[in-house]
Amino acid sequence: MAISANSDTTNVLYDSLTSSSRIKIVSYNGDTAKQNADLIKGNIDALVHIQPVPLDSGHYYKVNLLSSEASGGSVYNLMRTLDYQALQIELDDAHKLQREYSFVPQIVPGKKYRQIDFVLPGQLGFSILFATMFGISFVFFNLREQLVLKRFYASPIRKINILIGIGASRLVFQLINVIVLILFGHFFLNFTLVNGAITFIEMIVMTIYMLFLLMGVGLIFASLAKSDTSIPLLINLFGFPQILLSGTFFRSMYSQHGCKTFARRFRLHSLIMPCAKFLLKDCIYLTLGKRSVF
Repeated sequence: MAISANSDTTNVLYDSLTSSSRIKIVSYNGDTAKQNADLIKGNIDALVHIQPVPLDSGHYYKVNLLSSEASGGSVYNLMRTLDYQALQIELDDAHKLQREYSFVPQIVPGKKYRQIDFVLPGQLGFSILFATMFGISFVFFNLREQLVLKRFYASPIRKINILIGIGASRLVFQLINVIVLILFGHFFLNFTLVNGAITFIEMIVMTIYMLFLLMGVGLIFASLAKSDTSIPLLINLFGFPQILLSGTFFRSMYSQHGCKTFARRFRLHSLIMPCAKFLLKDCIYLTLGKRSVF
């Protein structure tokens, strides 16, 4: 959330919000144009304006929460959080018999997103994660157990050619899977491609990057496994924390701060978050920066 420049900052609620660890306040330093652009795109949940209303019986504050349709209704969750903060303040002053703060939400037009726009990037990551690691791990484990790799090593075939051949086959198969998912979501479920073909190509580039990373993990598991029954265990130990914390089924911004810091280290997070930015924040690949992508 952000606080408007004309908002009253002398009240107890403002001090409570600035010191709260559950609310992130974005400062724009007077840059109204960027503030309004972020509000319309849904980069912030609401613009809060605290307005004092003079009364004979005491102080009364009207809190306006300006939000856009792009936030997906998150302003109401924010309003409940602010209302809880205000109740705590009012309970500390026991002699008050009426509410001191009232909250008024206001929704302005913005970019409209559907539920599929939040779900599909996570499902792409889920599909790539398990399909790639299971495929690579079992293929190389079976080649090792059947002594096929030793025969390859005894032949003039270079080791890198073996890796390239098997990796390319998995890469092509998974790319077809991703392309079908994106096109099906776009044409049948109204999945939003903000910049059209450019966004589509950006998602394919991120998919290729993620596939190469996960193929390396699959090779490590294939070399560590002593039997084919231990491979699913290793993959699940590696994959399930990423699925739960990287935004596959729900947006990682709703996780606790410690979980979000931990989730940023996951490789799945490196795919889902840039894809979400391509779709929801109207970004292009070159402007995301190394931290977002790598």
